[in-house]
Amino acid sequence: MWYSGVALYKYQARVSLNVISARLGWLLSILLLTLYKYYDFDLSFRAYGIEMWPFSFLNLGSADRYLNDYVLTFIVVMNFLCAMQSKFYFLLNYKKVIRSISTYTFTLYLVHALVMSIWENLYTHNSSSPLDILLLITSISLSTYAFGLLTEHRKYLFKNFFTYIYKYTFGKLSLDVDSPHLRPKT
Repeated sequence: MWYSGVALYKYQARVSLNVISARLGWLLSILLLTLYKYYDFDLSFRAYGIEMWPFSFLNLGSADRYLNDYVLTFIVVMNFLCAMQSKFYFLLNYKKVIRSISTYTFTLYLVHALVMSIWENLYTHNSSSPLDILLLITSISLSTYAFGLLTEHRKYLFKNFFTYIYKYTFGKLSLDVDSPHLRPKT
């Protein structure tokens, strides 16, 4: 999925949609994701991926979702590509909030599986209960926020700390590449 984001960024100018098509495509991508989850296609693709996996001696583990990754990547790329060309100018009013929230995405990626695992093993829950789903989402959100404050929003502290350690330990042992006598002759 990450590479598709890089490709989308690099080649986005090569795909041109008019505003109506872009907005319809954006809505279609949301509809596709909704139907995909509602009809449990993720479970079907997971089972099919395990069934067709040619290396039965290699356990897929959590990689058994590989077919889902391709489908979801297509839907996400479609969503992003269409959203970029939909001219949602009203979102510019919320630019600061959107950027603030987006700083938590990597933390969310790291935290959600941990919280869901703890949830699964320590809390007797009903998967079809809207209240339990809301509690799970709240738990993930609060955990992401807390860890994000400790990590993402304190990066400069970590960077300064590790720069200091490097400078006064390994940095002393490093070659001074700025020194004229160490530079290659041209």
